[in-house]
Amino acid sequence: MTVFITNEQDKIEIPAEWEEKINQVAAICLREEQLPEDVEVDLLFVDNEAIREMNLEYRDKDSATDVLSFPMYEPDEEIDDEEEVLLGDIVISLERAQEQYDEEEAKPKEEPKKPVAEKKEQKPKANPKKGDNKPVGKGDGIGDGQGVPVTPPRPIRTVEPKYPASARNASIEGLVKIKMLITYEGKVTEASIVESSGHPEMDANALEAVYKWRFSPARNKLKQKIDCYITMPIKFKLRK
Repeated sequence: MTVFITNEQDKIEIPAEWEEKINQVAAICLREEQLPEDVEVDLLFVDNEAIREMNLEYRDKDSATDVLSFPMYEPDEEIDDEEEVLLGDIVISLERAQEQYDEEEAKPKEEPKKPVAEKKEQKPKANPKKGDNKPVGKGDGIGDGQGVPVTPPRPIRTVEPKYPASARNASIEGLVKIKMLITYEGKVTEASIVESSGHPEMDANALEAVYKWRFSPARNKLKQKIDCYITMPIKFKLRK
């Protein structure tokens, strides 16, 4: 097992013993999930601003969370014994994690409640009225059974769109919002622009790029892979 640890923040000091503890926790997780030992995990420590930008880019949410994960392995995926399995990336905002800890510590401690004797539930009496007592209800019982995804799709491979030369030379930046259909196989089969950048070439390049993306598919409450629509922002930002 290989755990690559990268620290890109300076808000929280990382003790030297963390590396050993992280590897111990990772080993326990592998045993619990019955995964082979020859795996690789990338762990990235960032601050609130960095994880906020990732949330905005990949989840269209402008907020800082404590953790983001980008899985590259599916539980039912076949494993090649001769190759190292790439499990994916885990991004942790140590700044947000510390804030959450401080918030919990600041809460008043509740005294343990005394046990209350349970009341015996009385069974309803049988209906004495005449009739066949058959249950009555409405609805045809028709549906695909998938419902709203419990686990949304997550990008595991992205392709950066080509920056139009005309826009780069004019120092023009932009943002395109694209609605995509992610299939149960993690492929993009439909894509349309819901918010234009105002630059036609940027829009076209963004559409071309997302068809090359691959996702960890969405799953319903039964843990089944399902098709799912998502909307994601594509940024065109000049590097300084």
